[in-house]
Amino acid sequence: EPDYQAPIVSRNRNQRAEQQAHDQYACHSWAVQQSRFDPSLAASGQESNEDPVLRGNYTRAFSACMEGRGYTVR
Repeated sequence: EPDYQAPIVSRNRNQRAEQQAHDQYACHSWAVQQSRFDPSLAASGQESNEDPVLRGNYTRAFSACMEGRGYTVR
């Protein structure tokens, strides 16, 4: 089963670490709702849907949300 590689997020607007953590949580929650994929389930040992299409949808949604908040995502 392939491991999920989380996107790398970099601050662009001098956001504080606390703000980045808040933004990442909000974007993660939104991306899970949009994609029906939750990478945190696999990390916790729970059953997760490893469909590569859903995983890609999650990554795109998360990236778009974070970029909209002023971060660079790779």
